[in-house]
Amino acid sequence: MRKRLLRAGLSWFFLRALNEVFVMLVILTTENDGGLEDVIATHFGRCKTFTLVELEEGKVKSSKAIENPYYTAHQPFKVPEFLSTLKPSVVICGGVGPRAIGAMRDLGVKLVYGCSGKVSTVIQDFSDGKIVEGENTCHHV
Repeated sequence: MRKRLLRAGLSWFFLRALNEVFVMLVILTTENDGGLEDVIATHFGRCKTFTLVELEEGKVKSSKAIENPYYTAHQPFKVPEFLSTLKPSVVICGGVGPRAIGAMRDLGVKLVYGCSGKVSTVIQDFSDGKIVEGENTCHHV
């Protein structure tokens, strides 16, 4: 049931109401070496790293940074395909082009764009249900 609710785009708040313990994987595009102290990258496909954050009941359970394998050799659709293999509940980024938005949608991955700031702050806002999509900072749109 959890997976069906996630695929429907429902957050952990709804699952909590069903008295289920829920772990959610959030992937954030990051500018530098990744981690909770890094900042959200302004370009989805050309970010240096991805920060993977596991949330349990809205609290950070674990986090780790991984390199973007396409950082130096940007190829359309490769980043969405790569991220989809990690099975995230949501991907949070700064700017993203229309082809990547479509690819993420087609792959069934929820994408929140137009975010900025420190990863720890963005994660807290997401957990609190306060995340606000901002202006898409990508020049491809």
